[in-house]
Amino acid sequence: MKRVRIIVAALCVIATILLISYSTSKYSEYEVTEVDRCREILSQMTLEQKVGQMFMAGFSSNSLDEATEELFRECMFGNVILFTNNIVNAEQAVEINNDLRSHIEIVSEVEPFVAVDQEGGPVMRVFDGATDFPSNMAVAATGNPENAYSEGLMLGRELASMGFNMDLAPCVDVNSNPNNPVIGVRSYSDDPKLVGEFASEFIRGMQESRVLACAKHFPGHGDTSVDSHYGLPVIDKDIEEIREADLYPFKVVVENGAEAVMSTHIVFEAIDEKLPATLSPAVLTGVLRGELGFDGLIVTDGMQMGAIVKNFGIAEGCVMAVKAGADLLVTGSGNMSQSDIRAQRDAYLAVVNAVRNGEIGEDRIDESVMRILQTKESYGLLDANTTDIKLTDYVQSHGEFSRKLNREAVTVVKDETGLIPIGDDRQRVLAISHPMSRMIWDEMPQERRYNSFSYAFSMERESVDALTVDYSPSIQDVQRARDMADDYDVVVIAFGDVAGNSSQRRLIEEVFKANANVVLVCLGSPYDSMKLDQIPSIVCTYQYTRSTRDALNGVLSGRYEAVGRLPVKLPF
Repeated sequence: MKRVRIIVAALCVIATILLISYSTSKYSEYEVTEVDRCREILSQMTLEQKVGQMFMAGFSSNSLDEATEELFRECMFGNVILFTNNIVNAEQAVEINNDLRSHIEIVSEVEPFVAVDQEGGPVMRVFDGATDFPSNMAVAATGNPENAYSEGLMLGRELASMGFNMDLAPCVDVNSNPNNPVIGVRSYSDDPKLVGEFASEFIRGMQESRVLACAKHFPGHGDTSVDSHYGLPVIDKDIEEIREADLYPFKVVVENGAEAVMSTHIVFEAIDEKLPATLSPAVLTGVLRGELGFDGLIVTDGMQMGAIVKNFGIAEGCVMAVKAGADLLVTGSGNMSQSDIRAQRDAYLAVVNAVRNGEIGEDRIDESVMRILQTKESYGLLDANTTDIKLTDYVQSHGEFSRKLNREAVTVVKDETGLIPIGDDRQRVLAISHPMSRMIWDEMPQERRYNSFSYAFSMERESVDALTVDYSPSIQDVQRARDMADDYDVVVIAFGDVAGNSSQRRLIEEVFKANANVVLVCLGSPYDSMKLDQIPSIVCTYQYTRSTRDALNGVLSGRYEAVGRLPVKLPF
């Protein structure tokens, strides 16, 4: 009996080994089939088609006109990026994306990546027909990473229904510099661990929706005081500081399955003393590929940004980026002039000629194109897709989730005199604010004051009077606010750029002299509050949209509890 048991056990082990071997061989066969398919497509491409696959081009109009068709045909551009000047609304986005897909597929014989910067918060390209999801910092203020996952999933579904298959989001920058002019609330936090956790969840949701997410801006744009759109920032931190802060969240998202990473146009002197990350082999190949082990797509930030154009030129910059290890060169930008459009042709020809004259080996091009094709294969873009994209109206169902996030994000930074909530209807309250941006929500263009927090708050409570001023309050606005302030029990001032707008600060300071019971609402960055830390009660909403306006009204009135947690450190 003992011998029988031994034989049976041995047979079970052998059967298990054979089953594992069969499963592994079948999986390997599937993988090889995918790779072989991409290699076959690559082998049939001309050099011009291969280089075209490495470009993500742009154009100026909101329709596929003859000039754009000619440019894409001549340069065989394999991918495209859209900006606000290309998009009227969600329905028009579907139409233009269907046209672009058809045209590019005919030229390059492979479907394009159709990309957009739809981050949520201040960076949105589609407004009409899309949900106004909150900024990354607002999502982090809710304290729940699952909210980032759900936002990524919902945002991806909306984009896919419009014909986009790539979103250049999220920002994985650690906003450690309060004076950062370009990141701010686009970052989740100044805590690297928090950034890595929330960004990973957003990417997981986005990629589950079958839209490729792109983590940006590697190795990090959070500790700069210069905007790379206009100049070339330089970071002089030592390598350990960079690893512990800036690189940490990128390491986390790479380990958690990020398939695309965007480089930044910043010089990190500890890694490369002269070249910005986008053009640096030490950064892209050495750190991102080598140290972090990333094997997905390396995407450049816009090659028409000032950091590149002013210091290298777009054509030479694209050649240098390819040599450094970049796979996708983003040459499209917003509101492109004719010279900007021509510059894309020059950049394309520069890369083609660099291969022809031996400056770049064709095997280097093949490496990137193979990576592009394999990523497109995984997102179903190698099969001819003649079915037009159909718009799905997710906005109504997603809107409640966005409103929930905005309610959970509202943060009471401090309330030293107990003014919040303003629950007593007998208190006379003066609410002062500027209107929302016309780009975001302009319900009544002829009467912009109706689109302000102050007006909405006054409509909600009889004891509230509204004063709507210009974004940069005039001397007359300041005088009127100061004269009115003394007659009220509480004054609520909601502004969107206290740090950068001296007129806004002047009004707040003058009102505070007249009435010490001031509640300051920072409608943008929480760092704005550092400029006026003498104000005893400060609230942060991280952005200014209809959802945040309504959430703020609810918190101030006591309908909602302020549960938001500050995702950054402030000196008070």
